[in-house]
Amino acid sequence: MRRLLQSRWGNIIKQGHESIWQDMDHPLPHYYCNSSHNTYLAGMQLRGEATIEGYIYALRKGARLLELDLFDGEHGEPVITHKRTLINPITLRNALEAIKRFAFETSPYPVILTLENHVGLVQQRVMVDVFQEVLGDMLYLPHPNSAQQLMPSPNLLRKKILLRGKKLGHNVGNAVDEDDYGKAMPAQFSLDPKFSSLISIPSVKLSQNIYADIKTHPKDGSPSLSESKISTLFAGGSPVFSYTAEHFVKSYPKVGFLIFAKKNTCKCFDAKATASKPSVL
Repeated sequence: MRRLLQSRWGNIIKQGHESIWQDMDHPLPHYYCNSSHNTYLAGMQLRGEATIEGYIYALRKGARLLELDLFDGEHGEPVITHKRTLINPITLRNALEAIKRFAFETSPYPVILTLENHVGLVQQRVMVDVFQEVLGDMLYLPHPNSAQQLMPSPNLLRKKILLRGKKLGHNVGNAVDEDDYGKAMPAQFSLDPKFSSLISIPSVKLSQNIYADIKTHPKDGSPSLSESKISTLFAGGSPVFSYTAEHFVKSYPKVGFLIFAKKNTCKCFDAKATASKPSVL
């Protein structure tokens, strides 16, 4: 039976569709993106250690969006760890070196690094050097008018790594980060201009009026929505589809699912939120 299913007579996939066959020249928000949550964590979510193996594993499994929770390090360079947990950190530099090595092993299409930035100004300036030194030409730098333009296509972003996070001048809706426990992180946050210039997918926050957000949010703006929030938007009849047609939206799992390692992705699929789903990237 196995041989039959693996043969050309038993293959349920249409001939020619075994690999990416879709048109990859549409703007990036038109595609689903396979993502990971708390990529750096191995084993338990609340204790244990951060590892570069988490990034390697995710990339080899086809993930194109990775998470980096960044904090000031004890030795002058930023580290990756998880707030309010017993997680041993890893350095940003080591994580980026692993990401660079394995980013395009399974796919030539872009990798997006979501940055939860809790780093002070001094080490933010160090962070600029680390990103540029390690990633080099792979680091995608945004166009000066990116806020007014549709995002580039996956084909135009081949072999590029994009940074997603807080950016100066893009605080539409007073964007804040939220941790896994649903608590808003501090809104008042100092951002180094040079580091801000590296961000190609700025964080924004949805308001109560998504119709207005569609008109006012920058084209490259990207909110993060919990699965609960997506369900609420559906129940309220919000125009989620109209928003996700033009904007890159990241979803993240409910708190309880972190314990049981489950994700409720059906609503995210329906809303075309770009996390926790299969990808054509």
